[in-house]
Amino acid sequence: MAFSASPLSGSTETEQLQRRIGDLETELAQVKQQLQDCERLQSQANRDSLLRRIARSLLEQDWPTAAYFTLGEMGNLFGCQRVQIIYHGAEHQCFRMGTEWCEVGTAPRSPTFQAVPVDTYPWIWQQLQDGEPVLIADVEQMAAAAEVDQDSLRQDSVKSVIVVPMQNKGQVSGYISFVHLTRHTQWTTEEVNLLKLVGQFLAIAQARHQAETDLIQSKKSADAANQAKSVFLASMGHELRTPLNAIIGFSQLLVRDPSLTPHQPTIEIINRCGENLLELINEILAISKAENGRTTCTPADFDLYRLLANLEALLQLTAQSKGLILTVERSPSVPQWIHTDGGKLRQVLINLLANALKFTDQGQVTLRVIADHSPSAPSSQSPLDDRLWLKFAVEDTGPGIAEAEMGELFIPFGQTETGRKAAQGTGLGLAISQKFVQLMGGDLQVKSVVNQGSIFSFSIPAQSVVTPPPSTETIAYFEATDDEQQIGANPATPFHLSPLHLGQQLQQTPLEWREQVVKMALECDDETLITLIESLPTVQADLAQALKYWAENYQFEQITGFFATSTKLTQSKP
Repeated sequence: MAFSASPLSGSTETEQLQRRIGDLETELAQVKQQLQDCERLQSQANRDSLLRRIARSLLEQDWPTAAYFTLGEMGNLFGCQRVQIIYHGAEHQCFRMGTEWCEVGTAPRSPTFQAVPVDTYPWIWQQLQDGEPVLIADVEQMAAAAEVDQDSLRQDSVKSVIVVPMQNKGQVSGYISFVHLTRHTQWTTEEVNLLKLVGQFLAIAQARHQAETDLIQSKKSADAANQAKSVFLASMGHELRTPLNAIIGFSQLLVRDPSLTPHQPTIEIINRCGENLLELINEILAISKAENGRTTCTPADFDLYRLLANLEALLQLTAQSKGLILTVERSPSVPQWIHTDGGKLRQVLINLLANALKFTDQGQVTLRVIADHSPSAPSSQSPLDDRLWLKFAVEDTGPGIAEAEMGELFIPFGQTETGRKAAQGTGLGLAISQKFVQLMGGDLQVKSVVNQGSIFSFSIPAQSVVTPPPSTETIAYFEATDDEQQIGANPATPFHLSPLHLGQQLQQTPLEWREQVVKMALECDDETLITLIESLPTVQADLAQALKYWAENYQFEQITGFFATSTKLTQSKP
């Protein structure tokens, strides 16, 4: 018995098959879309990674290296044979090729692409004026107006090219040329945007590189100028101070000559002008050394009590001559022996006290010293048992300083209205003091009320030390013997001198010269002191050697102690 196929059944199978095919096509389209999405995501991830590598290179490497790396990454990404940075010289209307990357086996173009006239690529140059990229997918299909550019590109065997401006804040600093020599290329909008972004990266990096180069060059020029200034000031300072000390010394001798009494006012003017000029020269040299970083901190152990007593004695006559009360107040917690830069501390305190006495007409000037042993002291790190902060404050009852003039105080040659009216000083003392205080680890500050007075204060770190035993090398203790003693810290080159012998040499020097030496020692002015020693041709070599050694090593208390005991030594021994 035979059965025939049902038409309805065949139709159903066909429909099912068609539906199945449709479902497969839909699934295939979805898979294709997913693949495209994956490819797009992968491409975006690759480009993000590329941009990160380029950005890191531009930040971390020097400009030539980073620029070449960037061009190579972009060339490999888009299959270019050459990627070039081209600059436009507005002065001569020409193109110049800078960095160039070439695919392996491709000859570079940069050696022959220097000072190329703009007229070689007139159409491309015209299009670039709008600040947008110029795309040439096929050199053979260029517009008729680009005939000159087309011939130039043909000579270089260029098939397609895109030129992207390097823009930063609206300014074009150059152009990037992406060249294909083997195929024509259609650039997508996404690719063009990526190239424009890289162009911005390069423009920013190039601007930063140029700024750094300019800064380095400016620093070199400034350093050279400072060096020349330092050499000049050092040379002129020596040349000027030597004759000035002689002028001051002779003028002081003339002042004491009874036969010249009618000329005393004129001689005193000469002496005063010489001293003022010498002070100005010393201050200019000091601020110059501080600004050039040639001034260093040289901490040592010294007697703080003695320093304060010497300062009070040094300035007491000045205070008494103006009818002022000068006092030094020291807290019981302040140690006697400390470790810090005593020379610079002396100079700062002298500057502050001298300024206070200079501008105060009535009342008093007070120097207060307190010690802070607490761990919470300013800038204290891992405090030790002997670590402390010393606070110094100089208070006066002078005219005060207006708030508007505070900014002028620590500027070299800056003066307040009071200073200008007084016509005293150079405006360098406070600038030098601030430099020295900062060098010692502190900061000079000021508080002032007009018509009431001012307070200049600073805190510096120091260490309290055990009182050192009397040294057999200190001439100040050589009252009982005239045996030769070693002066100098270097055992390899010691020199031995008799204190009595030195005392006898000292007595042969002019009294005015000795007074100047003591004054410079109390002021801790090592350079002027050394010049003063060298300016007296009759000083004996042994005495000059000892005094210069102490001055060069900031042992000023040795000089004052020696001068104080020399008279007793010479009187007690024939």
